[in-house]
Amino acid sequence: AMPSHTGMAFKHLSVADGLSQMSVVSIVQDAEGYLWFGTRDGLNKYDGYEFKIYRNILGDSLSLSDNYIKAIEADGKNGLWIGTANGLNHYCPETDSFQRYYINEDRHTGNANEINSICVTGETVWIGTYHGLFKLEGAMLRPVEGFKNRIFDIAYSGDRLYVGHSSGLSVLSGNSIIKEIPAREGINIIHAGKDGDVYACFSDTGDFARIDTADFSTTRHRLLGSPGKGFSMIKCLSETPDGQTLLFGTYDGLRAYVKSGSHGKTANGGREAEGLTHSA
Repeated sequence: AMPSHTGMAFKHLSVADGLSQMSVVSIVQDAEGYLWFGTRDGLNKYDGYEFKIYRNILGDSLSLSDNYIKAIEADGKNGLWIGTANGLNHYCPETDSFQRYYINEDRHTGNANEINSICVTGETVWIGTYHGLFKLEGAMLRPVEGFKNRIFDIAYSGDRLYVGHSSGLSVLSGNSIIKEIPAREGINIIHAGKDGDVYACFSDTGDFARIDTADFSTTRHRLLGSPGKGFSMIKCLSETPDGQTLLFGTYDGLRAYVKSGSHGKTANGGREAEGLTHSA
């Protein structure tokens, strides 16, 4: 049975409300309930009423390393890990400041220190970059053997790390690769489902796959109603609290997909008063 998404209403938060920049790239909710929005020009903390904006401050080593926020992940305590276009940052709420980490301390141009994704597993922090997979050890970001290509996304499920990259998907147990699932399009989104399975989205398509974590078999699906390459590219993936419905953010709006059935449901509210302000 299809869920009723026709009654979805969206509250809009924009630059007029205090958001630092209109392109929100990453979102997370911290342990105290605050929402954090990463944009192309600043990190925003939202308490439900107003925004507090964090940016790089020239000469202040305790400020953000860069204003382009590409990834945010809770650290399992009260802090946050923030990936930017130039370095990794750890936010400490007690001091309201940031500690910086770089892959290459001597080069701050191009994508040498650009962070695409972050995954926290217990005390371990994994980082996806343009130049492979890295692991934070002390104050150093060290490369993980076997990864030289661009890492798009990382997820953790059942004591295994799932790494989506430009050649497909790699599964790690500890520091060792135990399974490679090739995909010529690349895998740009990885999501650990509440059902124990892992869901992977193929770059530049409207396709996703369910990965059975018992035997790594994959079942590929076309997201219903995807109009074609480009417009159907999946940018983010989450699911409803009951774990029954996958929620996809695409260039053509928000889409819902019921796991137990073979049909999806488009929930793009368009540009109406209570709909989405624009496509994801």
